[in-house]
Amino acid sequence: MVFEAAWSPEGATFINRPRWYDTLSEIRQECPNKLNERINESGGGTTAEKVKQNRSDSLLFNDSLVRKGP
Repeated sequence: MVFEAAWSPEGATFINRPRWYDTLSEIRQECPNKLNERINESGGGTTAEKVKQNRSDSLLFNDSLVRKGP
């Protein structure tokens, strides 16, 4: 399990990695302004603790299973 995203009552506050490979582009299309600078583009080791320090509105943090590519 790996940190996936942080959430507030208004929706995602940060996306560390998409659960499904093809959804990140769909998320960007549906929420182009809301998630600007709130997606881990580098794929580096961001943790829920780091996001908690920078996004005080985040109340829920979830992990998800790492799946292999298609």
